[in-house]
Amino acid sequence: MNTMQKHRLGWFARHNISLMMLFYLAASEMLSTYAFWILLTVSTVSFVFKNVGRVIIKHKKSTSVLIAMFVVGFFSSLITMACESRSIGAWLYIRDIIKMSAIPLTCVVCTMLANQEHHDRKVLYSTLFFFCSVYGIGSMVVSIPSYIASAESLFSFAGNLINQWIAAVGIFLAFCKPPCVEKYYVGRWFDLVAKIGLSILVVISFSRTVFVILICLLLPFFYNKLTTLLKMLLLISVSVMIVWNVFPNIAASFSDKVLRSFTEMSSASSSWDNWNIVNNWRGYEVYCAQNEFDSYNLLEKIIGKGFGATVDAKGYASLVTSEDALPYLHNGYYTTLIKMGIVGVALNIGYWVMLFFERKKCMDKFDYSTCIGVILAMAGSMLAIHGIFWGGVLVIPFLLLEWD
Repeated sequence: MNTMQKHRLGWFARHNISLMMLFYLAASEMLSTYAFWILLTVSTVSFVFKNVGRVIIKHKKSTSVLIAMFVVGFFSSLITMACESRSIGAWLYIRDIIKMSAIPLTCVVCTMLANQEHHDRKVLYSTLFFFCSVYGIGSMVVSIPSYIASAESLFSFAGNLINQWIAAVGIFLAFCKPPCVEKYYVGRWFDLVAKIGLSILVVISFSRTVFVILICLLLPFFYNKLTTLLKMLLLISVSVMIVWNVFPNIAASFSDKVLRSFTEMSSASSSWDNWNIVNNWRGYEVYCAQNEFDSYNLLEKIIGKGFGATVDAKGYASLVTSEDALPYLHNGYYTTLIKMGIVGVALNIGYWVMLFFERKKCMDKFDYSTCIGVILAMAGSMLAIHGIFWGGVLVIPFLLLEWD
């Protein structure tokens, strides 16, 4: 290794940034869900072998809930295949197993990273802030030309910019600095540019999920960080006004989207015609899931139809997938209900409860409040997105939870 390379690596060390953590964070965004699952599996197996097969499970209660959910999904799918005398498509079955197993694998890798850094939370927060700033703002800058060229509506302008957790956690850390970070994460100018850039990113992403996650993260800090929250609100408001004047059509479409949020997830409609289905897709998904669940027998309502179960969208599944039916819904709780029944939903809620009680109240107040905010964000956002069980791997929230 030459002097220049050593100097570059030394820069990261001086600023408490973990290169290994950056690697996994970048891989989670740049690799496909399945490629990253393979990386997690290889990393976990390597970690187990290095520890001579002895891996201490810190959070036994939440892990037990995950195991129970997996058992319910596995055996209910076997019962479904036996009762209906048909086989579930192998890939549908395997895909659900991959998504469920990604959670414990992610927890093991996050624990491994925490051990390597001796659970230094300054390294955790500095690395997360650096990654969210560089990756989030970088993605935004690279995409701006295409936005300007075709920005006529919210959807052509924003699209799916980045993982919502990157924007939410980035802006959260920018304004709510943990006590372990004395003055700056990286440096005065980097932190300032990152704060402004992340504020613009949150506005330009036009993601309601980002705001839901951000609000949940901030809830435990409401009274202690009121001045900071007002500053954040002011900066975001200024950014909104700028965007509103530069791109009025986009801002108006976002305003319509926000107003529609209050009815969009409702499954109550007297007529599901093409217009209602397209403009209230989440509600239509719930409507179809309710019909699917109503058709279940008693046992299926209790434990679901297991891994590989889908929802019949009455010919409209092609709007969001190339498959004949919906494998996952934007409401993660209904997905769990279809696959694991009432027992699965109860275990899902039990998982959030166990995560809450496993957090150590002897932790630093900021760390404890952050963990509670992360749990609230995971539980709350699952009402409108696939969630951690069915939506792919989420490294950022589990890094914050496992670093205790």
